[in-house]
Amino acid sequence: MFILILFLISSSITAFLALNNLGPIVISTKSLSIGLCFAFLIYFTHSIIEAYSIHKRDSKIKHGKSDIVDLTKRIHQLEIENAKLQGPVDENAL
Repeated sequence: MFILILFLISSSITAFLALNNLGPIVISTKSLSIGLCFAFLIYFTHSIIEAYSIHKRDSKIKHGKSDIVDLTKRIHQLEIENAKLQGPVDENAL
């Protein structure tokens, strides 16, 4: 959402400047460098946020998988206990 708002603000400023600044201009390497640095900072910030989000999801998935393994072990233990409580099995039965 923040990126969308930032995009709208920057595009509004660009549109305003384009409509009101009709004279020929020279783009200096200094302003170009500043623009590229600004774009890199936005990209880098977005990359960090995405990496944190992916890491958070991965840790939730790992935690969920360990819960599944623990519950499967517990089910197996309960099945063994249930079989012991039911008594001996008839060996002549199919």
